[in-house]
Amino acid sequence: MCFRQLVVVRFVKLVGFVKRTFKRITKSSFMQRVLGRILSAYLLLVYKTTKWKVYGLDQVNSDNVPAIFVFWHGRMAMAPFTWNRKFPFFMLISGHSDGQIIAKTVAHLGIDTIYGSKSRGGAGALRAMLKMLKSRSASIGITPDGPRGPFGHVSSGIFSLSLLSQKKVYPLSFATKNCIKLSSWDRFIVPLPLGRGALVMGRPIDPPSFLSDEEKFLKEVKIGLDDAVRFAEQMAAL
Repeated sequence: MCFRQLVVVRFVKLVGFVKRTFKRITKSSFMQRVLGRILSAYLLLVYKTTKWKVYGLDQVNSDNVPAIFVFWHGRMAMAPFTWNRKFPFFMLISGHSDGQIIAKTVAHLGIDTIYGSKSRGGAGALRAMLKMLKSRSASIGITPDGPRGPFGHVSSGIFSLSLLSQKKVYPLSFATKNCIKLSSWDRFIVPLPLGRGALVMGRPIDPPSFLSDEEKFLKEVKIGLDDAVRFAEQMAAL
């Protein structure tokens, strides 16, 4: 084995070791709390130091009507800053270690958590969300392609929630001119401070009336999300 091949092999082994170590660390509840505190402080720094253009948020926040907010998994970073935090808000988050870190992060930003995903605890999470929407007048935030994709795919859970609750769905997104785009499955956007950005709430999507409306409804949600992404990117670039 030549020197160059040896370096590559050692580098690959080092990367693997770092990944395994990071996974072990993030399973610790103590480290999850520490990371949550750090991430929430960073997101607050980004929010406070960015010059934002805001579209479509005033009406839904002033009405305080319980609703369902959807955003792509890769565009969740600034989602906690798009609604009025004076009113109850719950975010659906998966129960794995990454989800625990997200839950600890948003808790510092005034967001409560409902645990569940389409693969684990889906039925229980649906019941919990319906209870929050109906009896507690709380709104719900969901990543319809989370927690593991596929990218840009709207799962059927959002249809069931809107149908049973008869609540409107609001697509939202953000963009910042200065950001890091990760190579993860969700193409996660890491916003950077001291720049320009846009927070966008798309037009509301009415709840479906019949089970046969599922395909049409899910298509509307996807179009609304993609339009919000494009508009936010355009506005942040200006």
